[in-house]
Amino acid sequence: MSARDGDAPEGLPGDDAVRDDPVQDAVQDAVRDAATPGDRAPDGARRSEGSGMAEGTWTAGEAPAPGPAGPARSGGGATAAPSSEPTAARAGVRRGRAARVLGGLVVVGAVSGVVALGVVGPSGAAGAPGRSLRAEPAGTPPSTARAVAVEAADRALVCPGPLTLPDATGRGDAAFDPTPVDPVTTVTVAAAAEGAPGAGTLATVDGATSLAELPAGGGTAEAADPGAGSVLRVGPGDGSAVAAGAGVTLVTAGDLRGLSGASCAAPSAEVWLVGGATDLESTATLVVQNPGSTPVTVAVEVWGPSGVVELGSSGLVLPPRSERAVPLGGLGEPQRAQVVHLTAEGGQVTALLQDSRLRGFVAGGTDLVAPGAAPALRQVLPGLEVTASVVGDPDGPVLRLLAPAAAGTATVSFLGPTGAATLPGVAEVPLAAGEVTEVPLAGLPAGAWTVVVDADVPVVAGALLTRPGGADELDPGVTRLERAWAAATGATPAGAVVLPAGLDARLVLGAVPQDPGAVPLDLLPAQAPDTSADGTRTARLRTLGADGAVLGTLDVAVPGGTTVSVARGDLPRGADAVAVEVVDPSAVVDTPGAGGAAPDDGTAGTADPAAGLAWALVLTLEQADGTLVTVLDPVPAAAAVPAVRVADAGRLGVDLP
Repeated sequence: MSARDGDAPEGLPGDDAVRDDPVQDAVQDAVRDAATPGDRAPDGARRSEGSGMAEGTWTAGEAPAPGPAGPARSGGGATAAPSSEPTAARAGVRRGRAARVLGGLVVVGAVSGVVALGVVGPSGAAGAPGRSLRAEPAGTPPSTARAVAVEAADRALVCPGPLTLPDATGRGDAAFDPTPVDPVTTVTVAAAAEGAPGAGTLATVDGATSLAELPAGGGTAEAADPGAGSVLRVGPGDGSAVAAGAGVTLVTAGDLRGLSGASCAAPSAEVWLVGGATDLESTATLVVQNPGSTPVTVAVEVWGPSGVVELGSSGLVLPPRSERAVPLGGLGEPQRAQVVHLTAEGGQVTALLQDSRLRGFVAGGTDLVAPGAAPALRQVLPGLEVTASVVGDPDGPVLRLLAPAAAGTATVSFLGPTGAATLPGVAEVPLAAGEVTEVPLAGLPAGAWTVVVDADVPVVAGALLTRPGGADELDPGVTRLERAWAAATGATPAGAVVLPAGLDARLVLGAVPQDPGAVPLDLLPAQAPDTSADGTRTARLRTLGADGAVLGTLDVAVPGGTTVSVARGDLPRGADAVAVEVVDPSAVVDTPGAGGAAPDDGTAGTADPAAGLAWALVLTLEQADGTLVTVLDPVPAAAAVPAVRVADAGRLGVDLP
């Protein structure tokens, strides 16, 4: 039996996400209590773990071959809305025998005569309403079940590090040096004081270098030039830790000119990256981090405009606590547009795609492609803040789509300041199975928009926004261009984002209705609907200061089918982070697959049946040669920690289907 399907091989520890899972720990404690009372290890005792960074290697045949293109079983780096019901633990090395009950998390195991029956949510009910989660051996009375408190775990987020620099060709030559100025990378992290979180630490992925510390009780911190990716860990305190972070790199000149940034993200077993290219003028570097204590094998799939790209290697092996940067250009045929899918075995990873482009000798923009939602029938992309452009402009914004499993049709709606609209020639987009499709959005009026993609087959999506700059000194006939990628995040009922110092920032919030009711662009009303209309969502913005305490609260009403922007100047002075929550969460239904994690029943989910609030933070910096821009996704709030119901088993060795 493989480690993924059942018992872990003796002596092979599980990854951090499994070994340090509070649900697992509670079950194991209950097992020890029932088997050998008084002979338990002290609370909090853990096996000592080694550390160290070692370079990963690409290998042929060592990674499992990617499965057939199709709906993913987990949401990768998606920012799925938290649910009051527990969700299934991701695939990894598990101890003992376990079984998953589809539709909600139930860890069912039989060890030393104890059976874990289910998970008790905040209401005290085990599992989903109307669904039996009991899985007891014959003869075990239901009355033996008892709830076991689960200790909340630290919140762990992986933050991006500095950019990978081009080779040294031209160094020292002022005219042709690809990096005439040093990139400036800053990692900003924050934890809200509410809930009295424990102390926090920011350290490099390998754990060798401590970069910053957060005091117990919340606060903010900043680390300059970290040198590598980093991991933020925050103690849970009295409840779920509200924590966020982001890594932002500024390059003011040279081939990598641009503002590149991404929010810190939780590790995942799957990652979808919609963006980047490997054609003659483009460079795409895949950066993968393994923050866990066991090796991880990552299978890599790439799609282009002509379908699946044949890669020269089958996978990437990452040692414990390591980071690996791999140029994708040398692994397959050049692609002018691509989508990358990662599947991790043996642990969980985070990943980003560094995308840069040249226009001859002129910078064409650099940014980080952040993880987006898994394939779903609806994708929502907030934060598309565009400048004026005309139809046919090659430097205009672009929507990128992929239906990995089957051909279909996508309907695209744009939620703007006054309502939902369709763009001429873009309302319905045919999708070929497994082929990346690019939809030009030039002609979309200047302003902030939320893009809603509804399809009859599961799709993934990403959007590119641009900022034209001034003429280059070496080639006056070519203008500089800045680019930024916006990922599909779906509705986020509660989350947070940091506000990096020295940059202009705008929160872009879109109220996404079940049916956008989009009209042609030229028929949009001149004014936004009244905020009393159906579908209005109220976002409560809580700004956090340097100590993590709330500086002020602002309620923003967003009429259904519209997008509203809130500038940094409208927030209290001194704000270092913003926590956003939907005031009327009962109206937000988080359906698996609707811009979040795909369900475990093999489907890709259905479109979100209710309106939700999707939002992102747009960062800009004005320079003499043009505007630099990047987009940060929200870091979803941590789910509440449930309790586990256990009962004494009547016999050992219970195997469940």
